[in-house]
Amino acid sequence: MWIWIIVFVLFIVLSIVLEETGYYFWNQYLNGPKYGMQLKWKKRMMTLLTLFKKKLQIDIHQTKKEKSS
Repeated sequence: MWIWIIVFVLFIVLSIVLEETGYYFWNQYLNGPKYGMQLKWKKRMMTLLTLFKKKLQIDIHQTKKEKSS
């Protein structure tokens, strides 16, 4: 009984790995190998930009608080 469960789970894991591999190579074929790197840099830049904006908002809020005191 346990052997069938193990075989079934291994089959599911293998199918997931094959599906993800196919998806990765299909995207590499369609978008080119640099698409992932460009996406990573865009994500990093957006993260830095949002952190900078949040810091500015906190600083502005603190300066307004100090002026009103």
